[in-house]
Amino acid sequence: MKKLFNAVALGVTILLSSCGQDYQAKLQNRYWLDNEEHEVYHFDENGVVKNLTYMDKSTYYVNKDTLWMKVGGGENYFLIRELTEDKLVMADSDGDVSEFKLADDGDILIGDWEGELLGKNVDVDFEGDGEMEIKDADANWANNDMYDDIYRVEGNRIIASSELYTFTFVLSEDKNTLTLSQGDKQYTLNRN
Repeated sequence: MKKLFNAVALGVTILLSSCGQDYQAKLQNRYWLDNEEHEVYHFDENGVVKNLTYMDKSTYYVNKDTLWMKVGGGENYFLIRELTEDKLVMADSDGDVSEFKLADDGDILIGDWEGELLGKNVDVDFEGDGEMEIKDADANWANNDMYDDIYRVEGNRIIASSELYTFTFVLSEDKNTLTLSQGDKQYTLNRN
């Protein structure tokens, strides 16, 4: 009887530890969009999670069905309620639930970019609600030239209401460089 108990206990231990490994493998090297906050996260294989929207990073690890993240001086945990190939549902320590989807390139655009565009040094902010803001980076705050528009992504195209700000785009492999093309002109923006 004791041998049977030890065998069952060993089996349960292996099963529980492998669940954490499965969760970690499903999280890693993917980009996840928080459906409510419109923030994009990337979990790498070295235990680093990056918020690409705000360029923050912290460390993480998975233990069974719990994601632990070091934020500031403390450690937060999230109970993984569901994790499939394209969906992540977690609850924080207060029970607040967050849902994520596997991000596509259009989602990964969300955030701040800087570089040269149409002859000006600019800061470009693609927001998750479909708004974009383009600021002249060289202007002072009092007279800051700014352009606001609505955009949508169709395949590899950013389509704005103004043809002037409609481009085809390519993201670099690390998702930190954005190349915009318009006719025979190309512009490179870097994540800010």
